[in-house]
Amino acid sequence: MARSASSAHTGRRASAAAAARWHLEPVFGRRVQRRGVLYVLATLPLVTAASALARGEDAYVTAWALAGGVYTLPALVATRLAVRRAPQGDRPFWSAWFAALCLTFLSGGSLLVRARTGWDLRPVAGAALVGALLAYGGALLRLVHARSGARLVSVDTLDAVMSTVLVCTPLALAFGERLGAADDAWFAVPAAATAAVAVAGLFLAVSTGAGLPRGRRNVAALGIAFAALAALSAGVQAVQGLSGFRLPSPPLIAVQAAWMATLLLFPLQLPRVRVPGYDRLPPEAQIRSPRTTVCLAVLALITLPALTVQALVLRDRVAWAPVVALTAMAALVLLATVRHLLTVMETQRLNERVRRADEERRRLLAEVLQSAEDDRHRLAAQLHERAVSSYAAFVTFMRAVPELDGGTSPVAGALDIMSRDLERQAESLRQLVLAVRPLDVRGGSRNLAAPISAYVDNMYHDRAVPEVEVAVADDLALDWTTETIASRIVKEALRNVRDHAEASRIAVSIRPRGHAVEVRVADDGVGFDTGAVMFESGIATMRSFAELADGQVTVESAPGAGTVVTAVLGDGVASGGPAPPGRRPHLWAVP
Repeated sequence: MARSASSAHTGRRASAAAAARWHLEPVFGRRVQRRGVLYVLATLPLVTAASALARGEDAYVTAWALAGGVYTLPALVATRLAVRRAPQGDRPFWSAWFAALCLTFLSGGSLLVRARTGWDLRPVAGAALVGALLAYGGALLRLVHARSGARLVSVDTLDAVMSTVLVCTPLALAFGERLGAADDAWFAVPAAATAAVAVAGLFLAVSTGAGLPRGRRNVAALGIAFAALAALSAGVQAVQGLSGFRLPSPPLIAVQAAWMATLLLFPLQLPRVRVPGYDRLPPEAQIRSPRTTVCLAVLALITLPALTVQALVLRDRVAWAPVVALTAMAALVLLATVRHLLTVMETQRLNERVRRADEERRRLLAEVLQSAEDDRHRLAAQLHERAVSSYAAFVTFMRAVPELDGGTSPVAGALDIMSRDLERQAESLRQLVLAVRPLDVRGGSRNLAAPISAYVDNMYHDRAVPEVEVAVADDLALDWTTETIASRIVKEALRNVRDHAEASRIAVSIRPRGHAVEVRVADDGVGFDTGAVMFESGIATMRSFAELADGQVTVESAPGAGTVVTAVLGDGVASGGPAPPGRRPHLWAVP
């Protein structure tokens, strides 16, 4: 017996470990990931070395475009597959990312054609670049929105815009005049604009990564690397344009190639299941910490005085410098005001959710206590009813004894006294039964709903509780044993949902099914391959309980499609034959 229990426990641990490994496994597999990394490591030195031959504008633009094409072509294939294989909730992000990647390829390809043929495709390249930047921004905002929980995405967007203004305005004052007057402004100005957008993207990527659980931030880390390398590469390309393409090519092309390489590695990190963000946390844990506000305030305290001094120094040489500085300061004040208002609204909304959650917990606690009280009364009533039946049977027996001996025995008088005493006791017990019965005897098994909801709420502790819908048929009245078995099956299924499903919604239903009872637990979680589970753990436990009620358990699931656990209790469904003699014909009845 002990060995069997130990084996079952080991099986459950092995099953949980296998499920965790499956959840962490990327869609493309570790082998494809390693091949992608090897491809980058092998081509990056070659691309850098080949760029040493680039002399002049056309040769440099050719090397720059080819450095991107080496990685964007395979990245297009990987990203297209990611759109098809990504978890359902992440597909809008990958679709927008694929569109941005196509526009990036078009922009670089147009400049390559111009450098090799002389055709002026710069308007096409510029339009494609603008579209790519918008698509990258839209994709990132989709990702932030999907991971933000109850937080407002507009607050993160304002933070990104404010940080970009603080970082880029001094640079615009320092290099703006030279950018506009440069002979190669067609290359330098778009590069500078790309660097500014990348700074905002870097802030959003960091904000998104901070909300992900530890151990699941590899995709976010690549997103941060992508934004940082984009800002660095675009910045150095702007400097190259200002210099008239006279700077050494290899270091600049190496940065460009490293940036483009992240486009290939990024989709290869696609997780098999959706990684939750702030939405996995309860409302009170989603309230923003003052860390971001403090960082922005420190950056403003450093930048604004320097910006003021810079504008005063440049006012004679650059007439528009004071106007730009004042505009940036006014924009920062306006953005900070709007951000404060939105943060207050967000905090009020989260506090309202906390209040509603507390009220729901109090309601569930009251219902659970009432259910326990009703159960106690019902048990007492059943015990007293059995005692009354025993008294009545004993009284009948004692009345029969005098009739058997003609009523002349001395015992007959004593039996008559005991009979009358037992009748008084039985009557007292009948009155007590009426006193201890629940006031609402029509609730039947509907009282199961409150304990199940409270159980789910208590299971998740400091994690976000999924939306739970519990439906118990109004005409269902289970006996004590069946109700206990149904409750245990539901609890075991809910534990599996908590440990493995990462679900946002759970539906529990208990209803009659012919002469049997159907218990159903469905979730919208990550699902799993039922044929690949070596140790069934909780499933085996549910089946063991179902067998006690002559029932069976079926599990329907698939990766990314959620899970449905259905238990049918009663009528010999486990064996497929009729119920054994002496067994009750069904487990439910209309009260």
